[in-house]
Amino acid sequence: DPVRWSNGAASQPLEAVVFSDLECPSCKRLARFLEEDVRPLFDGRLRLVFKHYPLNRDCNPATTTRIHKRACDGARMVEAARVLGGTEAFWTAHDYLFTRQDLFKRGGVSPEDVAASLGLDPNRFAEVMRSDAVLQRISEDASVGKSYGVRSTPALFVSGRQVRVPARDDIRFWDKLADHYWRGLNESRPPSTLLAKQEE
Repeated sequence: DPVRWSNGAASQPLEAVVFSDLECPSCKRLARFLEEDVRPLFDGRLRLVFKHYPLNRDCNPATTTRIHKRACDGARMVEAARVLGGTEAFWTAHDYLFTRQDLFKRGGVSPEDVAASLGLDPNRFAEVMRSDAVLQRISEDASVGKSYGVRSTPALFVSGRQVRVPARDDIRFWDKLADHYWRGLNESRPPSTLLAKQEE
């Protein structure tokens, strides 16, 4: 799975698994919130795992909707990036699509654009995008999501338990979770992770 932020030297990182759709505005907002607001509370010990759950039955057998017309294209693009360039390329493509989401939704971001942003051969990129292996990966992620009761995006699980709205989007929830996390490690919470300090 594509993993982000986990500090390899850190023991017992807090694991967050997000089921996401690259055309989903709420997914984009959550991605930004996790990076800018939540991650600093854990001082490099947050491990984010990405799972596909495009809200389009063309590539997600776990849903009956086609609410996001380009979600499958987005999932295929980031998976092709991962196959050809590894985890770093996956996250670069992920960020590329989220920062251009409005344009992407209108069909204004092509596979060639994504391949070029990564320095990858566009023909090979398109070939991998169309591969059965990429489609299977997306389908497998979606099936895992369905088994955990995912029906919409974003769906976030922390240490195996789903975090629902409004807690998911509330920094006060995450601050309390950080307190619990640091206590569980029998470590003093670093001053740099305290919410009050960050808000100054």
